[in-house]
Amino acid sequence: MSADAPVRHARAPGALLAVVLAWGCTTTLAQTRAAGAPVFDPAPVSEPALASPVPGSRPDQSAELARVQAQASQPVASLRGKSRADAAEAAWLLGLLSLHGATLPRDDAQARFWFERARQLGARLAPAAVAWCAIDGCGSTADPQQAREAIAILRRTDPGRAAHLEWLLRQRAPVLDGAAGAQAEAVSRDLLQRAARAGNSHARLEIALEQAGAGRESDALAGLKALAPILPAAAANVRVLEDRLRAGPAPTVAAEPAQPGNGVTLLGMDNTIVLPGRTVGADEAYALARRFHQGNGVPANYSEAIRLYRQAEAQGNTAARQMLALIYSRPTAEGQVDFTWMRQLSQIEPGTAGVGTARASATSPWQREPTPLSDLVPPRWRGQTTGP
Repeated sequence: MSADAPVRHARAPGALLAVVLAWGCTTTLAQTRAAGAPVFDPAPVSEPALASPVPGSRPDQSAELARVQAQASQPVASLRGKSRADAAEAAWLLGLLSLHGATLPRDDAQARFWFERARQLGARLAPAAVAWCAIDGCGSTADPQQAREAIAILRRTDPGRAAHLEWLLRQRAPVLDGAAGAQAEAVSRDLLQRAARAGNSHARLEIALEQAGAGRESDALAGLKALAPILPAAAANVRVLEDRLRAGPAPTVAAEPAQPGNGVTLLGMDNTIVLPGRTVGADEAYALARRFHQGNGVPANYSEAIRLYRQAEAQGNTAARQMLALIYSRPTAEGQVDFTWMRQLSQIEPGTAGVGTARASATSPWQREPTPLSDLVPPRWRGQTTGP
C-alpha cells in the first residue's frame, strides 16, 4: 500500500466524526471520539493530482476522468441539490478507482482523500469506505473504534455490508482464549451468516467456500455461479471447483477408528475448533493454523490462526515458531499484530534455514476479492487493474 501521501489526522480530545448521509441530511456520531483517535481530516492540505489511466484503458477515459475530478473537486459549501449529489458520486467513484487500481493506478492515500470528500458531500455508502479504511488502514493507521462508528451508521442503509465489515473487523481482533474466545467466534459466525442472508456478495462468497471445504460441492458451485457476474473471484472459483468435479474425488485412505476424547473436530458450518480430552498434536495444530491463516475451506481467521500457531510452537513445531516470529517482526505503530502483513504471510511458508527465509507454499486455490467494496466499482470502469 502506498503511504507517499499520508492523510493528516485530527487529534483533538472529544472530536466528533461527522458523517453526512444521503439526501442532504447531516448526522453526527452518537459516540464521542476518544482523545487522540485518528479521523479523516475534513480539510486536507492539498488535493491530489489525478494520475493518468493505467495502460490498456479506453482512449476516452483520460478526458472523462478529468471531468469527474473537476466535478468532485468543487468547494463543498457551494454545492446544493443535484450538483452536490453529482459531486458526491464523482468523489465516490474516484475513491473506488484509486482503492482498487481500476482504470487508475492503485493509491490508498488518494482513495482516502476522495472517500472523505464523498462523505462530506453526502454519498450514501461513504460510511462503508470509512469503515474499511479504518479496518485496513488504507495507507495510514487502522482505527477499530472509527470502524465501529462508521459501521453503526452504515447499518441504517446497508445492513448486510455493515454486518460483513463488522465480521472483518472481528477477524482482526486480539486473540481470546477459553469461553471468551468461543463466544467471540459465535458472534462472528452470526455476523457472517446475517450478512449472507442480507445478500452481501462477499459474505455469500465466504459461505460458498466453506461449503466447498466441507464437501458440499453442489451447494458451493450453485452459490459461486450466482456470484460470478458480480465478483471476479467467484468466477475464478467456479472454474477451480468445476475442474475438481471433472477430476473426480481424490483417493482416500481409511482413517483409524476415532477414539473418545481424541482429535480435532470442526463443528460443521460453525468451524469452532473443539479439542476434547487432550491437546492436539503439533503438526495437526500447525496444519489447522495454516487453514485459518489462508482461509482454506473456512473463513480466514487470523486470531484463531495465531492461537493454533502458538499451540503448535509450544509442542516444538519449528515452522510454527518461525511463522510467529515473522508475524511479530512487523508490528503496528501501537505494537499490535499488523493484519495486512499477516495477510501477506498467508502466501508463504517458513523456510527451514532460519526465520528470515521463506519459500512459496502451495497456497489455497480459492480466491477472494481484494476489498469488501470491490462489487461497488461500476463494471464500465473496471477494465484494466493494477496491484498494490
